[in-house]
Amino acid sequence: MNQPTTDGRRSAALTPPTRFAEVRFSPYRPQNVMQAEALREAERLAGQIRERYTAPWWKRVFGNGDNGLRGGLYLVGPVGTGKTHLLASIYHALQPDVPCAFTHSSDLFRARQRPEDYARSLAEQARVLLIDEVELDDPAAEVRLIHVLKTLRDLGVTVAATSNAEPEKFVSAQFGRDRLERFISEEFRNTYHVVFVGGEDFRQRLAKPGKAWVGPREATQAAMRLTF
Repeated sequence: MNQPTTDGRRSAALTPPTRFAEVRFSPYRPQNVMQAEALREAERLAGQIRERYTAPWWKRVFGNGDNGLRGGLYLVGPVGTGKTHLLASIYHALQPDVPCAFTHSSDLFRARQRPEDYARSLAEQARVLLIDEVELDDPAAEVRLIHVLKTLRDLGVTVAATSNAEPEKFVSAQFGRDRLERFISEEFRNTYHVVFVGGEDFRQRLAKPGKAWVGPREATQAAMRLTF
């Protein structure tokens, strides 16, 4: 589980891909109200997690109880709208104060451990699991994902994930009113805050005539002056 994939996308430390090593919330520039909401919710989640795990002991003991933190956040929408940027920003906002694990859904699906054992091994390393690009076109993979999520929930691990599939459109949700379908349609939205992140693929914007930037405008403009 902790070995990098064959294309070098992941490191043994379960960290974001190298190209997201420097991303943070502040450079994210929402292009519409949906992306603005996704940014707010990602920042809110990171703040709630930090409060839960890093607040002074007396505040945790004598405070007002739960700070409103739910099971996690599910960012869903088309490609190129900044979902992975926000997911990696959550990671960087918490590390190293709150142990986090960042993984790609393919790593989760290929793991040889039973889903429950895989989830427990992650829970031993991190209090927050970030899953990027959840692909849900295979019923067997969906079953594995749901068992991992349920086990992590029972172990108190907060989960944030990105996907282009809404929960109600999972393949398994179409198989009838069994326990798995009920988890997808009912428990999922009760456990995870689902936010749709719509918008134009930023890669298409970069391909259009003219100049565009990703990240802090000032730093990028300086680099562009050197290039052009």
